[in-house]
Amino acid sequence: MVLANDYGVRLDLHKEDVDFLDSIYRSRYPAEEGLLPLGAPAEKDARRALDAARGILRQLRIVE
Repeated sequence: MVLANDYGVRLDLHKEDVDFLDSIYRSRYPAEEGLLPLGAPAEKDARRALDAARGILRQLRIVE
């Protein structure tokens, strides 16, 4: 969220969602280990990430 704050973008996100998105991006897909080193994301994780992303896009008024 620091980057968003640097640009004056204010998003209403739960800290748990921010931490979750950071964790799946940083730990599941480290470039030095190749793509999907831990296997495909679980459906539950994928749905949670998509729901968070949709919420962000709605707040940015990119999607309805």
